[in-house]
Amino acid sequence: MKSKMRITGNRTVIGMICIVLALGITFGIAPLVNRFTDRKVEVVQVKQNVERGHLITEDDVELVKVGALNLSDRTVKNKKYVVGKYAATNLYAGQIMIADLVAEKSNSADDVLSEDNRDSGSERYAACY
Repeated sequence: MKSKMRITGNRTVIGMICIVLALGITFGIAPLVNRFTDRKVEVVQVKQNVERGHLITEDDVELVKVGALNLSDRTVKNKKYVVGKYAATNLYAGQIMIADLVAEKSNSADDVLSEDNRDSGSERYAACY
């Protein structure tokens, strides 16, 4: 009879330990995980539509707070990295800026074919095969 009592007593102790561990995880670790995933970061967002080749100004972008979870490493977090540069593609209002969306030079077709970029006195021919 003692052996049955001892096994039952051990089960009770093990059950109580499991309950305490469950409470510790629920009220201790879960809030830490939530705090980590709820972290906010300021990023640069486009305020209004911007056409490809347009010089980006302070009026075109704004800083907004978004969740840091699953945010790309290429996301721009400071306006100085986009203001004064050119849009490499069409940008749309509400779009979060990444580094690949801006360029140092405006290389649109108009810029390449403009009179300022042509060699004086030379002609250009395109060969089609």
